[in-house]
Amino acid sequence: MSGNPPSLNERQQMVMAAVRRGESVFYTGCAGTGKSYLLKALVDVLPRKTTWVTAMTGIAALNIGGRTLHSQAGIGLARKSAAALVRDMKSNKRAEWRKCTTLVIDEVSMLSRGLFEKLNEVAQIARGDPRPFGGVQLVLAGDFFQLPPVSQESSGPDVEFCFESPLWTSAVPVQIELTHIFRQTDAEFVSLLQEVRSGHLSPAAVERLTALGRPLKETEGVVATRLFPKNAQVDVINETNLDGLRGDTRTYESVDYTKDVEHTILLERNCIAPKQLLLKEGAQVMLLKNLGDDKHVNGSRGVVVGFNPISTMPRVRFLSGCVLELTPTMWEYESREGDLLATRTQIPLRLAWAVTVHKSQGLTIDMMEVDLKGTFAYGQAYVALSRARTIDGLRVLNFHPGHVRTHPLVASFYDPARAGDIRLE
Repeated sequence: MSGNPPSLNERQQMVMAAVRRGESVFYTGCAGTGKSYLLKALVDVLPRKTTWVTAMTGIAALNIGGRTLHSQAGIGLARKSAAALVRDMKSNKRAEWRKCTTLVIDEVSMLSRGLFEKLNEVAQIARGDPRPFGGVQLVLAGDFFQLPPVSQESSGPDVEFCFESPLWTSAVPVQIELTHIFRQTDAEFVSLLQEVRSGHLSPAAVERLTALGRPLKETEGVVATRLFPKNAQVDVINETNLDGLRGDTRTYESVDYTKDVEHTILLERNCIAPKQLLLKEGAQVMLLKNLGDDKHVNGSRGVVVGFNPISTMPRVRFLSGCVLELTPTMWEYESREGDLLATRTQIPLRLAWAVTVHKSQGLTIDMMEVDLKGTFAYGQAYVALSRARTIDGLRVLNFHPGHVRTHPLVASFYDPARAGDIRLE
């Protein structure tokens, strides 16, 4: 493929050019800067047979047609030494390591320093090459302000960021920050979210966030979606509200296909469309697919106003005021070679009185309510608040400036970028 895709902006094209030159790259940016969009464009231009496309979570792996890093690298839980991991690998996996030319890792902020360094050793041993990662080109994407590193051995403040490793700058010498935000267009809201991301709130920002505790006005019968960190909380709220509605429950079972056990697990845990969708008239729902116009996109909110008496398909009135009948659609997950890994066919809706922060990944939610009580982890408040499309559609409960926290090492790491230098080092 010649040239860069015309839809990429200037900094996205810088990343594309560096990757095409064979350089190892880390690119970053706040929520809504097109990191996932760019990653798919990069994957499309990399050699199919020798590029490993991976992510730190199953939901991200599914979205880019790849596998989890642990699975693709053949390291399991990675609790053994690098030498032992390579020794215990099947011969075909060692052969794959020797053929690999590029390793893509999405959500790299979740990659701990320990695993980063161990993976480097695994690559060097498996490939018989002392260079960083055995000479494999790295393409790393993520935002250290958002998802923190995790480890099988430990968690919390004891887990170090991968950029703390002395290996970091030699492994990924090119580091670029994307700055153009697509998700939010209101300058005031963008500025507010940037302050939350950095962890430094001005008095005006504190006043604005405090004022967001006002209730949101119900529009077209739609009430705000509440964000929670855990599935159990979300399930209870959605089930309780659905049970409280009059009328018969309609049940829609998905039709699934998976190539193997790994992708069965990934689909069950990470596909945004539910395996079983229960609906009643009056149910608060969220659209899970773009419908091809600007009004009805992934994250658009609506309420069920009835069902087709013949097909039984639900009719939904959205915030746009439009009433649309929704029919089943398919989520397809393919490998880079075009092999079908998994599919789920389901009506593109989910109950939306509540949703987890995890399942809100990639969504732009029209009306949203976030309760920050109990929010203590670094970056947690930013991840939640940045799902909102507009400040007018956001309600923030129990806000306290202490809920907005950024890890000091992350702030230090990003300082040069804030000064206008696209090279983060």
